[in-house]
Amino acid sequence: MKLNTTDTHEPFYLAIIMRLPFAFRAVSALVITLFLISNNVKSQDNEEQSSELKNVAVVLVPYQQILLSSRIDSSVVSIKVKLGGAIFQADELVKLDDTVAVANLTESESLLKTAKGQLAIQDELRENQVFQKRAEAAYDLAGKQWLTAQRFLKDNTISQEEYAEAKKNFIVAETDILLAKTGSTKEFLQAQSSIATAQKAYDIAKYQYDACHILAPCTGHVSQILVEEGESVRPGQPIIEVVDDNKLKARFFLTESNFSKDLIGKEIVFRINEFPLPVKGVISEVGAVIDPASRAFEVRAVIDNAPYQLRSGLSGSVVSISK
Repeated sequence: MKLNTTDTHEPFYLAIIMRLPFAFRAVSALVITLFLISNNVKSQDNEEQSSELKNVAVVLVPYQQILLSSRIDSSVVSIKVKLGGAIFQADELVKLDDTVAVANLTESESLLKTAKGQLAIQDELRENQVFQKRAEAAYDLAGKQWLTAQRFLKDNTISQEEYAEAKKNFIVAETDILLAKTGSTKEFLQAQSSIATAQKAYDIAKYQYDACHILAPCTGHVSQILVEEGESVRPGQPIIEVVDDNKLKARFFLTESNFSKDLIGKEIVFRINEFPLPVKGVISEVGAVIDPASRAFEVRAVIDNAPYQLRSGLSGSVVSISK
């Protein structure tokens, strides 16, 4: 049987099928039909998704946006960064006048060091019980002399004055040992109290010193500088704003028909205006409420922006969401 090849519009696979025996023709035709149906369904799904998402606008926002404020009364000595400049975590961004803070910190450090030294001495004395041992030795000696004086008085071998002196020495030694036992503990407790007071003063001075040096809480960029050098600032006054844009968040709204879908963790592709390549992200947050007016709910996706090719504020549209 010869194949009619005059019809140039005849699909190529029909020519192949017609060359096969009848049984193979039937099977082959069935396979090809199923393949075409599957492709047609996928095409329709893609068209439906593209049609549904083509009007979904997206806006990029920082992963974190942090406003740093003054914690003390002071004045701005220097601003060490520029608007839009890159920063690294713990970089000094703004320096406030720390003249008084440095003096207070130096003094409090010295007082704390002295208090710790006194505590160490009292702790050692308390542990060794030096004063108590000395008092105990004097008490033992005075006690023996007092007993001897009592015997000698009965034998009339000492005078009343000598007897009275021995009795007085014993009473003094007895008082000294009581003072030694309680005094060492008292002095130790006083040393502990002094170190607590010195530590509190140091903590306050350190807080004031640290407050004069405003550091970057994250790696990213400077988004706003809200003061000028020489300007006086008060506690709570905004100084500088920074953004963590190593990652970005894409914010957009989907219609209620997508609400029941398990979206978190799915890959999503965006087309960002003024950026030549598709941008991929992962859906991280899905709003719990559908807006009654727009019949849509908010979705957020995280985009890795390590090369800093994108900036917050850019806009675009959603291209596709993985199935």
